[in-house]
Amino acid sequence: MTTRPRPDQWMEWCATTLQPAFMGYFWGWYRTPENERDTDRNAVLLSQSRAAFRLADRHIAEAESEHLTMAGLVVGAQLYRYFTLDIDRPNLPRLEAWYATLERRSSYREAVMKSYEELMGRLSF
Repeated sequence: MTTRPRPDQWMEWCATTLQPAFMGYFWGWYRTPENERDTDRNAVLLSQSRAAFRLADRHIAEAESEHLTMAGLVVGAQLYRYFTLDIDRPNLPRLEAWYATLERRSSYREAVMKSYEELMGRLSF
């Protein structure tokens, strides 16, 4: 979805656009051992992720405030990894500001901001 979703469409957008792109990239690049990575596929997924987060920067960051919506929770859960991975990201000032407000919430820090270092190059446990 390249146009602004209506508020009732954000959950669908998260499930069909944001998460497949970003978590596909996370699994394909971060979780996959280096010698097994599909560089071309990961480039496509990262490009799709950037486009999705740009859309979120323009719209969802404006819609969220002190009271999170369900869609905000889903997007917010992705932001920790997105902003902490060693990747090039476009300038997303509104999303970065919104992420900073999430970081100040103890519940976000406790539930979302967990180390994922042990997942590097591990497809299974």
